[in-house]
Amino acid sequence: MKKLASVTFAILLMNSALACDVCGCAVSSANGDVIPGIFSNYIGLGSSLRSFSSTHLTLFDNEIPRKSSEYFSVVHLHGRYSPTRRVQIYGNLPVSMVQKTENNETRSSSGLSDASLRVNYLVIDKKKDSSESFLNLFLGSTLKAPTGRNEFTANEEFYFNRNMLPGSGTFDVGLHIDLIYRKKSFGTAFYGTSILRGQVKDDYDFGNFYHSRLSAFHFVKFKKSSLMIDAGMDFSMYEQDENLRSNSFEEYTGGWMLSPSLRVNYNTEKLIFSATAQRPVAQELAQGQMANNYSVQLNIIYLFNSKK
Repeated sequence: MKKLASVTFAILLMNSALACDVCGCAVSSANGDVIPGIFSNYIGLGSSLRSFSSTHLTLFDNEIPRKSSEYFSVVHLHGRYSPTRRVQIYGNLPVSMVQKTENNETRSSSGLSDASLRVNYLVIDKKKDSSESFLNLFLGSTLKAPTGRNEFTANEEFYFNRNMLPGSGTFDVGLHIDLIYRKKSFGTAFYGTSILRGQVKDDYDFGNFYHSRLSAFHFVKFKKSSLMIDAGMDFSMYEQDENLRSNSFEEYTGGWMLSPSLRVNYNTEKLIFSATAQRPVAQELAQGQMANNYSVQLNIIYLFNSKK
């Protein structure tokens, strides 16, 4: 059961920065899920769905604002290889789709998104068998490559913003910190990340993205499996994008969001199933023109070759 308890952390801090959809990032440009606190190689398949509502700007005061709804979905293949206990190498390859409904017309755009590679280093690795507790601190960095389409096709530019395309066309760098403390079946975790986003030369400058999550979790153990319930609070902040051609900031970008989340993980010896739900309690996105309604995430992971 100790192994199962350790395995649970495979998705404790699974934070998909996809929360930045619509508000300053390409659909999955910042998708750098981190899986700390476990020393197994793995391969996984995840998916997410996020719902937004928008109120569009008008030219005149007496105009009735146009409204639309947007759904962002991502399916991503991800995995991790740990050559040593201290080092973790994580890869992520997403495919994304955005669907926008306005005036009873639905438009969609999809494609391969930007791939990312992350390296974690285990800075603190403390364990006390006498009290059944441990403390792990990871520092990491991510490099996102522009593998996804970042140009409009057909008449997409009439329906979508630049940050809704599958890719950004930029190299982005992420800096991360992950801290986990557990004693017996209870614990707490903190996750923080900064995504420093690049710019398309003389064209478009994507705003940086910041995210943190603080949570508490509890294990319920069975004979050959375990269940973990994790409740936390997420805070995300997005800088506005800048259109370099017109030397102006993009109106439908930027803002912040505070979202409680509930995560449930079911673990067997080789498989982990995870479901997460979020709903903001406070937000100010795109100067109040956009609102995140909810987001849900599902994930399955296959574990192999544990690092002791």
